[in-house]
Amino acid sequence: MLRPWGKNCHPKERLGNQLLRAAVVLAQELDKLEVGWAWEQPSQSFLWQVQDLISPLHSGPFYQTTFDWCRYGRKWRKRTTVIGRFPFLAEFNALCRGGHEHLVLDGGLWDQTESE
Repeated sequence: MLRPWGKNCHPKERLGNQLLRAAVVLAQELDKLEVGWAWEQPSQSFLWQVQDLISPLHSGPFYQTTFDWCRYGRKWRKRTTVIGRFPFLAEFNALCRGGHEHLVLDGGLWDQTESE
């Protein structure tokens, strides 16, 4: 059974869910003011499966892009999706064409030297 909200039993999970709810409220308020906004998450993030929160954000002009970081000079692929109210987002669709190796990201602390 898919649980995009998790089991709500871990403090970090509860905090993440609270922050998501706050981000939706913020996006809705920005919509009222006609101010653009965008969310970025890995494409496989559970965020994209929380339809009861994401669906209301589809009212009005809505744009989405998915890209791989290696297409923009990074050593890793990390397929990423961005949604928001900016029409230019679609210009950033760029998936890996292969033919090269990727640095594997496995979480933890980020080391800037690996990204150079």
